[in-house]
Amino acid sequence: MTIRRTKVRCCSLRSGDVNAYIKDVTGEDFSAKDFRTWAGTVLAALALSEFKKYDSQAEAKRNVVAAIESVSKQLGNTPAICRKCYVHPEVLDAYMSVSGAFLPFD
Repeated sequence: MTIRRTKVRCCSLRSGDVNAYIKDVTGEDFSAKDFRTWAGTVLAALALSEFKKYDSQAEAKRNVVAAIESVSKQLGNTPAICRKCYVHPEVLDAYMSVSGAFLPFD
């Protein structure tokens, strides 16, 4: 990625630069991927909360697949990469373990 710092000069910005900035600002060992994972997890929880109460584990699994597909489109990844790398598995496990509506933010 190239950013324009002045009207005259452009400079390269690499992922290491972004991660160094995040660590400098937060004082913690965070990276850009942590924010992407956070976003993916929140988006998945919100998508799951939109489904009506499910009646079977098969329906719950279909809802999880649909939620992951939605999040993957928003993040620009395949559903497999989205689920593996950007959605915390505990959110999916929590959804599968409740027999009813999923309200993650109550």
